[in-house]
Amino acid sequence: MKKLSQLHRSFGSWVSILALIAIVISVNAILRNFRLRADLTADRLYTLNEGTVNVLRNLSRPVTLKFFFNHSSPAVPVHLKNYARRVEDLLKEYKLFAGDMLTLEFHDPEPDSDAEEWARRYGLQGQAVEMFGPQIFCGLVAVAGDIEGALPLLDPQAEELLEYNISRLILRVLSPEQPVVGVLSALPVMGQQPAQFQMPNQPQAGTPPWLFIQHLQNDYNFRRIEPGIDRIDPQVDLLLVMHPRELPPETVYAVDQFVLSGKPAILMVDPLSAAEAQHAEMGPMGMQQVTSNLPDLFAAWGIAYEPGKVVADPEISATFMNQQQQPEISYIDLLIERQGMSDEEIALAKLQNLRFPFAGALRDKTDENLTFTPLVRTTSNAGTVSAMTAQFGGQAIRSEYRSGGTALNIAARIAGEFTTAFPDGPPDSFLDDEDSFTMDLPADHRTTGQGAIIVFADTDFLFDPVAVRAERNIFGQTFHSAVNDNITLFINLLEQMTGGSDLIAIRSRKRTNRPFEKVLDLERKAIDAWQQQEQTLEQRLRETQQRINEMQAGREDQQEMLVLTPEQMQAIEHFRQEEAAIKRELRNVRRNLRKDIERLGIKVKAVNIGLMPLLVAITGIGFGLYRKR
Repeated sequence: MKKLSQLHRSFGSWVSILALIAIVISVNAILRNFRLRADLTADRLYTLNEGTVNVLRNLSRPVTLKFFFNHSSPAVPVHLKNYARRVEDLLKEYKLFAGDMLTLEFHDPEPDSDAEEWARRYGLQGQAVEMFGPQIFCGLVAVAGDIEGALPLLDPQAEELLEYNISRLILRVLSPEQPVVGVLSALPVMGQQPAQFQMPNQPQAGTPPWLFIQHLQNDYNFRRIEPGIDRIDPQVDLLLVMHPRELPPETVYAVDQFVLSGKPAILMVDPLSAAEAQHAEMGPMGMQQVTSNLPDLFAAWGIAYEPGKVVADPEISATFMNQQQQPEISYIDLLIERQGMSDEEIALAKLQNLRFPFAGALRDKTDENLTFTPLVRTTSNAGTVSAMTAQFGGQAIRSEYRSGGTALNIAARIAGEFTTAFPDGPPDSFLDDEDSFTMDLPADHRTTGQGAIIVFADTDFLFDPVAVRAERNIFGQTFHSAVNDNITLFINLLEQMTGGSDLIAIRSRKRTNRPFEKVLDLERKAIDAWQQQEQTLEQRLRETQQRINEMQAGREDQQEMLVLTPEQMQAIEHFRQEEAAIKRELRNVRRNLRKDIERLGIKVKAVNIGLMPLLVAITGIGFGLYRKR
């Protein structure tokens, strides 16, 4: 009877265990269809941007994403496999929001396989990790009906651009038509045709478009917009207003209504346009007239800009050779590096250096309906000088320059609800006669509207002499080399803004590899201290060598220069003692560095190895005591 009771209890325990396993499996099977997850990372690394979510929820037709990666190849490095896994996780996030409108396919393009053939057919770029080894593919293809698009290589070094590139690829296959860009400019950015009436022996005079236009002509449909128009063609997808000089009121009204319609615009004004001065063949004294502004629009939208002020910043300005052939800081030819660019703006994510000569400053005076986001800024050492002073350069600029103590904005993004600069309707020039009478507002007149614009306080940054090197002929062909990222910045903004408001909203993702900032900070402090000690040592060495040289020069017997005097030997011995003492200090610095890092490592290990099991044990003991009571 006792054995039967034990057997019964044992059988009951096994049944309970099996029942528990069945419950766990059932719960997992039920809950896997529910999206019950939480992104606890500091930078929201595993959460899609709101712009991407809008793109996925508004897909006009089914899209298939095909990810090609050599999972089975032993030649693939571990870090690349981890990156591919993160790409797959991100694609699965896309699938969760898009539902049946998005299909995912994962392919392993093994050598001589159908998957490899398809990868090459789609134009994906295989990379050889090892010499004479197989090619590794890591690319993405999007297919929507008969339209195909591809990201030939997903670079792990550009992981922060991954979400933006995938969303842009989806939009590209959904809308393959060339975006229409309207260009309204007082500069010959679209080129100039030769005059119709010329002397018989006079050569045909014409200028080609600026290089940034030539570079983009295959991807965008550029249309010239003449000053004097009172309405922007509805077919224009993006409006580029570049150096708007003395625009008539009806054209300003047309720009106002275009922005309020929700379509994007890039506005470029300039306090001192070197491009126009060169085009008009003006001398230095004529440059005070080549300024541009949109005062009515800027006032209505809360953008403060002084057309007669040029930004000066000696900390980030270029140097040039003056008339005395000596290097001199220009103050007003600004060279912006990474620290002056927005880290959150996707269009600036991979740029390294920008150049802005004779730029102005933008200040935020927007209300609660608009968001002013700086894109390119100076250092806090910046100030402004008058456009007239900037023409004289040199001593005149240095005399007027005063540091303002705050960084100045060269470019900014303004987004939100815009208010018209023409609340009473179109300007009077729209009337058929000059009689004053009460006129009803047009039916399509907008007073407010959601939109997004980019504003630059410079136009010369896209001027060919500023953005590219002088052309060079090789085998009869003309080549141009970029000397900075100016044109790349414009291309990125153009591509981003013609992709729609959702693509504009996408910001760069943070990297998943997060460094141990505390350890790096300790290393930086120790390295700074070590470098300071090293500089001190080198300075003492130079002083001692100078002292020895002075002793040698003061000797009367020049035939025995190689024989050291007692004073020299004493000085050298003193230096050696100092050198030994400083080396001991350097060893102490390194020893303290290791101690701090090891101490930090012990704390981390204690938390991960000891604290968590201790908390579990305390919880278990507490639960046991509770049950016992």
